[in-house]
Amino acid sequence: MLDEYKMGLLSKATDGTIDDKYYIQTRNALLENVSIKEQIPKFIRSCRTSDEFRKYMQNESGNYAGRKTLITDSINCLIEYIEEHSDEEADPFSQIKQYKRVEQIGYGGFGSVFKYHNACLDMDFAVKVYSSIFVSSDEQREGERRFFREAKMLFRLNHMNIVKIYDAGRISERPFIRMEYIEGYDLNGLQKKYGMLSFEYSVKVIKPILNGLKYAHGKGIIHGDLKPSNVVFSTKEKIFKIIDFGVSAFLDTENNTKLTKTGEAVAGGAFIIPYCRKIPN
Repeated sequence: MLDEYKMGLLSKATDGTIDDKYYIQTRNALLENVSIKEQIPKFIRSCRTSDEFRKYMQNESGNYAGRKTLITDSINCLIEYIEEHSDEEADPFSQIKQYKRVEQIGYGGFGSVFKYHNACLDMDFAVKVYSSIFVSSDEQREGERRFFREAKMLFRLNHMNIVKIYDAGRISERPFIRMEYIEGYDLNGLQKKYGMLSFEYSVKVIKPILNGLKYAHGKGIIHGDLKPSNVVFSTKEKIFKIIDFGVSAFLDTENNTKLTKTGEAVAGGAFIIPYCRKIPN
């Protein structure tokens, strides 16, 4: 986001343009992030609009080269600061001694997924951590509402072909969902391992997926992002499991409530779900 913002600032400072609404929203999001407030460049902190920013840069330097250097150096310093401190903030379980983070195993949607080992139980868990850096406070609250609404729905699912959810909450001011860790590979890995499957073997994969989906649908929950990477074969249990209901949709009385950001597609690529609406009789 900062790289994109930097390009907009460079354009505005050198007789180009930047959308004023975008300038203000991004500036506000940066200023609301307490952890980086002191590192935000003065020209962002003091300029409330893009026109104020342009006048500020004109006073700072009478040529384009000087403005470019000031903007680039300042934003790059902010980026470097965030990268240096991201590891310190990325582990919400660091205060719990029995949990040790092993590795990051996924990301997307509203957060990242990490593999943790619980030394007391000698078990591995997958933990999805909500991350909302550089969003406004309103977006933060709305994102957390979605996150816990998702968690509440997933707690209702108890099926052998769906990943198990064990816990959800906040730690170090960051929401999380703790779920079972599945040792295995997804359907993309299955195809790489065995190549194209015959119809006979494909049925053995499809049936457990349909069983899991039928169960979830009976609870009023649809997946919304079903694709090969979201179906995992557990090498320990020898069964297929559906994972990542992160863009689930809760079926209300209208059958159209979507747990996604306004204007965003639910899924993408070749596996996008069709858009459907009720057709009057």
